[in-house]
Amino acid sequence: MANLRDKLREQPPEPPEEGLRQSRVAKKAVTKHLVAKAKARSGTAARVGAKAKGRSKAKAAPKPSLLDGLDVNRKLLFAALGIAALAGLIAVTYLSDLSDGIMDGGKLVEVYVPSEDLPARKQLDSSVVTTVKFPKKLLPEGAIVEEKDFEGKITLAPVVKGEILHKKRVGVPSAATGVAPKLKANERGFLFVPDGANDIALVKPDDYVDLTATIQTPTGFLSTKVAQRVRVMSVGNRFSNAIAASEEEASSAYGDLLTLAVPSTKVALLTALKQQGNLSLSLREQGDTSVTPPEIAESELVRYVLGKVPVVQAPRPVPVKVAPRPVVVREPAPPRPRPVATARPAEPKRQQLEIYSGTTLIQKK
Repeated sequence: MANLRDKLREQPPEPPEEGLRQSRVAKKAVTKHLVAKAKARSGTAARVGAKAKGRSKAKAAPKPSLLDGLDVNRKLLFAALGIAALAGLIAVTYLSDLSDGIMDGGKLVEVYVPSEDLPARKQLDSSVVTTVKFPKKLLPEGAIVEEKDFEGKITLAPVVKGEILHKKRVGVPSAATGVAPKLKANERGFLFVPDGANDIALVKPDDYVDLTATIQTPTGFLSTKVAQRVRVMSVGNRFSNAIAASEEEASSAYGDLLTLAVPSTKVALLTALKQQGNLSLSLREQGDTSVTPPEIAESELVRYVLGKVPVVQAPRPVPVKVAPRPVVVREPAPPRPRPVATARPAEPKRQQLEIYSGTTLIQKK
């Protein structure tokens, strides 16, 4: 401003009109300059105020938290939580089903195994079979887990001790396997043909019958039970009560021939009664295990049927004469001469020579 006034003062005076016009122009220029300078100052002040206001707001406003950021995507958060809950439910259900399968597979069940090495065609019963625990999942299909699956059956092949019994390795006795595997200890197979067809009409394998004999005694005829609870092993060519697969198997190829399992001690008596035609059988009720005393003692029955058996005495031993042994007299041995000890002659005493010099002993020899 001072410079502008100095310039105006230094200019020469102009005419009144010209000077008036220039003064107006100068005033306008000064006014514009002052207005521009004022605007510049006001803009600077506004910027400074805005900065101060921003700083104060920054200091006063708290920092944004994690939840403030989550509020922006709240719908997305709820959707993610729902999906996670659904995935967790599916995982729990899957693991529950999987654990049920694992627990069911690890469950132990009882299976039947032989308690000893069994050959082929061996009759299976509780005396040679026992039970052990085995994982259900590892159990082979067809393993025997119930007693009814092997009752009355035999082994079709050798089975070692502890091996799981399988349905394919056991079967019912047949004509191919024979009747011998059904025999137990101290039993014999006794062949019997009834007199009439009525005696065998209702007899089936594995039934039990009583054998009755009719004999003549001094007082008349008498019937007595010879053997009770005799097991029927076969009827003709039928060895079990299994339903026949064909009519040929159902029809007996050996007529009315019965094979009975009798005690080994009664085979001779039963054979004699069968030869005499005095033997008959009667069918027992299922589950009947009663045994009644016979009308005649077995020893008396043997005497009536077989007669008095002569007792053969063994010959007495004949003494054998033994020749006397010769007596050998030994002469005594001549006495051995004892050595005679000879007496040694006494050694002669040595004579000593003493040499003196005056009264002093000089030398001794």
